[in-house]
Amino acid sequence: AGKTVVLQGSSSSAGAVTWTCNTGNLSAKYLPSNCR
Repeated sequence: AGKTVVLQGSSSSAGAVTWTCNTGNLSAKYLPSNCR
């Protein structure tokens, strides 16, 4: 318990949302593949 992954959302002028992740302190083996 107490582990984190940080997701940051941003939007384009067309209204599309893009998510960017930061590993935080969660082990890489538990992260989604695009966050490793």
